[in-house]
Amino acid sequence: RLKVTRGDGAVEERELARDGEVLAAYREWFGIVLDRVPVVRGAERQGATG
Repeated sequence: RLKVTRGDGAVEERELARDGEVLAAYREWFGIVLDRVPVVRGAERQGATG
């Protein structure tokens, strides 16, 4: 899930359904180029699914 809060307070939130979308978000919003989606340690304890 990507949540963007703009300077004027407008909020845009959307589900990133595919790996390509996740990788594009890392690149576009954070300037991080990855070759695969990172694995979040402990995510299973927080209710996330992989």
